[in-house]
Amino acid sequence: MNTSVPKGLPAEGHVFIVLGSALSSSGKVTATLERRLKLAVKALAAYPASKVVVTGGKPKQGKTEAAVMKAWLVDHGVRSSRILTEDKSSNTIGNAKKTMALLAGSTRYTSYTLITDAGHMRRSSVLFRAATMEIEERTGKRWAIRPVANLAYPDMQAGKVPLSAASVAYTATEVAS
Repeated sequence: MNTSVPKGLPAEGHVFIVLGSALSSSGKVTATLERRLKLAVKALAAYPASKVVVTGGKPKQGKTEAAVMKAWLVDHGVRSSRILTEDKSSNTIGNAKKTMALLAGSTRYTSYTLITDAGHMRRSSVLFRAATMEIEERTGKRWAIRPVANLAYPDMQAGKVPLSAASVAYTATEVAS
């Protein structure tokens, strides 16, 4: 897990996936979401051929997380044409399933990098791999996409702090579904 933009990501076929987080009650970006978006801006600047998917469909004040995230990125210099939106999901498993289904619709994408907080990365990584396997199982075809070099805001000592029993149970339930 990287806390700064990694070197050596694929020059073609790569997409960053920024995981959503609940919007404020007024429908604006929260501090948690802003730190993920700031990482995305740095990553997109370092990899100008990469696209980005913004995820999240829980609306506040009539705006989804994905729509607010896209507007924030555009306001911070990212071309709209580089941004894909997944605006139907309401949790991390939905982010994974719906984002991977979106990407599976094109042969263009061969690798992805998740962008989220360190404390959210372990669960997210497992769920995105499970969503990939689900697509492969459903289609009967091996899919060339692979995860590379996840990027996380260091909100905790990832890997040094054991997961709580509740977190393990929640992840197991999501993966099983």
